[in-house]
Amino acid sequence: MIFVHGGPHWLYEDHYMPDVQAYVDAGFLVAMPNYRGSTGYGRAWRDALSGAPGSADVDDVTAGLRDVLRRPDVDASRAVIAGWSWGGYVTLMELGRNPGLWRAGMAGVPVGDYVRAYHEEAPGLQAMDRALFGGSPEDVPDLYARANPITYVDAVAAPVLFVIGENDSRCPLGQALAYVERIDAAGKPHEVYRYTTGHGSLDNDEEVRQIRTILDFLQREVPGLTSV
Repeated sequence: MIFVHGGPHWLYEDHYMPDVQAYVDAGFLVAMPNYRGSTGYGRAWRDALSGAPGSADVDDVTAGLRDVLRRPDVDASRAVIAGWSWGGYVTLMELGRNPGLWRAGMAGVPVGDYVRAYHEEAPGLQAMDRALFGGSPEDVPDLYARANPITYVDAVAAPVLFVIGENDSRCPLGQALAYVERIDAAGKPHEVYRYTTGHGSLDNDEEVRQIRTILDFLQREVPGLTSV
């Protein structure tokens, strides 16, 4: 499993993460790349996505998978891509741009339709997007189209689980469901789990239900996993 962090201006550090431990217990080797756009590696690394979101970050995640596949204990036919928020966005970009690499995907609270997301999200997020893209969807439509997961939806081959918050102001419900509607119309295998709060549940019982749902999905779609 390539487990992609959100942000994008964030990073994985060396600390205990119960969801990662659950995936390890199920049999995954979990790789957690700090792709270009992550913090902690200097300004140039953090700002590498400016003017080109959905490019260097996706390329780095792909390179991370290819590096992991050099290990003798990794099965390329059972590779999974997963992430939350910007990690969910990268997950959908990977599934659409590199469909032959992945057995399954889990997109948690993702950006699925970036143009619609821009118009639905909170003003602070709109400002961040204008900084990343160099303008709004009306200013730079070609860049938004290139960086939009829904552009590549027809190429998706792997089954994907969506975990979506119904009151999410960061990655709003409408734009996520717009992607789901497109993938459903294309006849692609997918499942949707919706919960009632926002960008995160902030509720331990709900988080356990989500991880259980993700593990159940992966055990159906990826052969050879351990029941957890």
